[in-house]
Amino acid sequence: MIDLIFGWFRSRSARERLLITIALGAIFLVIGPLFAYRAASTFRAEAAVELQAARTLERDVAALVGAVGAVPGVAGDGSLQGLATANAGALSLQTAGIETVGSGGFRVSFEPARSIDVYRWMEAMTKRGAFITQSAIVREGDGDLVRASFVVSSAPS
Repeated sequence: MIDLIFGWFRSRSARERLLITIALGAIFLVIGPLFAYRAASTFRAEAAVELQAARTLERDVAALVGAVGAVPGVAGDGSLQGLATANAGALSLQTAGIETVGSGGFRVSFEPARSIDVYRWMEAMTKRGAFITQSAIVREGDGDLVRASFVVSSAPS
């Protein structure tokens, strides 16, 4: 196929070969940079969108980290249940019930509350040495309210 094209090109007069060469050179000098510019422009636009998404994610994570770190240091009455209720009170969580489970563990249930407060309670408990061995968090309605229930113990199960 290439031999056929070169054969056709060689069969042209010198003037025709010169005009074809100049035309092809001009086409490549115009179209080549145009394709390169389009590719670079598309890449830059996509990168700008990804950068904006990354900055938004960074702000959201920073807000969550700030919210989780704001849990006050509550001691409770020294028991694990006291610690759980003290942390819940500090975060404005209302306990729906506490019952003993096994030896040294208990189940705590909360009234519907904001999900971030429930997660802050979980972090406060684990930071103070408690182990959450079971958890159930169920969304309540369309907002950010959840019902939560946890089994907490002083040792991992």
